[in-house]
Amino acid sequence: MPDTLVNSFISALSRIVDDRYILLVGTTEEVEGLIRSHKVLAPTFGENIVFLKGMDASGVLKEFMSNLEDDLKPQITDEFRARFKDFVEFNGDILAFKGAELADYLSKEANASGHLILPKDRHTSSSLDDMLDEIVGLENVKETIRGLEQYATFMKRAKGHGSTPPSSNLHMLFQGNPGTGKTMVGRLISRMLYKIGIVKSSKFIEASARDLIAKYVGNTNKMVYDKIQEALGGVLFIDEAYALMPQGEDSVGYGAEAIAELIKGMEDHKDDLIVIFAGYEKEMQGLVDANPGLASRIGYTFHFDDYSVEELLQIFRINVTKSGFSIGEGVEDRLRRLFAYFSRFKSFGNGRFVMEVLQKALVNHARNFTGMTANTSPEYLTITVDVVPTRQDMFDAIDWKARSAEDMLEPLVGLGIVKEEVLALERTVAFREVALKAGIDVPDLNLNMVFQGNPGTGKTTVARIVGSILYNIGAVPSNHFEEIQAKDLLNSSRAGVAKETGKVLDRAMGGVLFIDEAYALMENAGGREALAVLVKGMEDHKGEIVVMFAGYQREMRAFIDENPCLASRIGYTFDFEDYGADDLLEIFRRKMEKAGFELGEGVEGGAHDAFRYFHSVETSETAASSTATSRS
Repeated sequence: MPDTLVNSFISALSRIVDDRYILLVGTTEEVEGLIRSHKVLAPTFGENIVFLKGMDASGVLKEFMSNLEDDLKPQITDEFRARFKDFVEFNGDILAFKGAELADYLSKEANASGHLILPKDRHTSSSLDDMLDEIVGLENVKETIRGLEQYATFMKRAKGHGSTPPSSNLHMLFQGNPGTGKTMVGRLISRMLYKIGIVKSSKFIEASARDLIAKYVGNTNKMVYDKIQEALGGVLFIDEAYALMPQGEDSVGYGAEAIAELIKGMEDHKDDLIVIFAGYEKEMQGLVDANPGLASRIGYTFHFDDYSVEELLQIFRINVTKSGFSIGEGVEDRLRRLFAYFSRFKSFGNGRFVMEVLQKALVNHARNFTGMTANTSPEYLTITVDVVPTRQDMFDAIDWKARSAEDMLEPLVGLGIVKEEVLALERTVAFREVALKAGIDVPDLNLNMVFQGNPGTGKTTVARIVGSILYNIGAVPSNHFEEIQAKDLLNSSRAGVAKETGKVLDRAMGGVLFIDEAYALMENAGGREALAVLVKGMEDHKGEIVVMFAGYQREMRAFIDENPCLASRIGYTFDFEDYGADDLLEIFRRKMEKAGFELGEGVEGGAHDAFRYFHSVETSETAASSTATSRS
């Protein structure tokens, strides 16, 4: 009954004379729900509420038998009696007919068909095992679902036998990475609970945190309330729910407001709503730990593991078949290598990634048949190895060509020690990648680095080469090289430093983040805050990003020494010595040649003298400055 109608009804009651009476008729659930929602009705009716016990399963059976035609009555056995009563007890509250009407309906069906029949049980119309068989992997999730089904079925049967069990806590927490089937399993559970009769409808309402948080104060409560009302009778699925947690100084408490309203809705409608919170495992656990009121209302927690390579391949096979295609020779081996490479990274999309691979493969396949009319040949509907996207295709790499470290370092003048160290790094990382592909369990490499030396000594150039080496080998998923200076992180307001640093990390994710003049991060509180965000990102996204810090040698050493947490995350340090006069002359020759000039007689000698003079002056000044600083 709408609130406006109820209010009018209550107003009318107050004007009724004493010799008139109002009779409300409805199911127990309807009457109790009305009074619970509009408590002002309780004193109006006082104790004049009478609950009439409905016809139990035995009564329905007796009525059913009396309505049967005579030739069917001898067919009633003890086994049928038990099955009939079980059907009524389990399905009674979700059937359109009750009591004598139900008996009449069932007897007419039997009389018309000429034999004893019962409608198919809604729960067993499609078994849970059939639904679970459609899901690849997730064995621990399936086991939890089976336990949930057993509990829900038991409670439903107990209620059918006249028991009044306490309200069940069926709100759930789904923890796992993207693409691991959380939404799919949520839909399955919603369907299962509806078939059992735990929820009244098969509604499955999806929402994200941004659908529940308003831009203005006072609007969040209404947005959450409206979404709860939309989901009543079914399941409300909130994806990326951890985004409801307060996020720094600019959150204004909207997320906390949304959580409070959700908790209220879960309590007010505990018999008429199931809420599923979903998201990354670590972040979701943080959300629950920070909200005891929410934690106490979570009855089931599901952990969604990442798919194995073989499970990813199985998902690919299933979807290729659904699309009407077949898989050609060599395709699965190519896919195994592709899935094995990408599945090591925390940002891996699991099932979503598989679908992206399939889509790109079909796009490539379609190009082979452009301009052709309908084709019935086997090749027309066969995915071949040449259309499977490469690793570079999956990252949209442009003008990429794998080259060895030796080839990339060869054009560089000097840097003998640095070159040797980079070649050693290439060998170490390459060995680890080969071992991983062979199934050998080898420890993670710490690939974050420090490049220290004076300006112009080749730090940025070598860093770019190292980034390409790591990508070529497969140590990072992308050939992206994000270059910034430390001061770029300090130009924001204090409140925005952490946010800006997070954005920089996001831009560099999958590749290399190169921070020049990194020691500047120790100049003020904002820089130290940025450094804390960087250190956390290096830990949280190990294997997804390599961070390189660069700057003057003395300053960089002090920078690292002052930050033990950072020092423990640095795996390689490269020292760049100043170029000698001979190296500077060689750089001069190459640059002039590249510009199209020829060196006249005596130019090289004069240039060499100039380089030798200025090199010795700069070295002396640097040494003197260092001595003066140490003395002071």
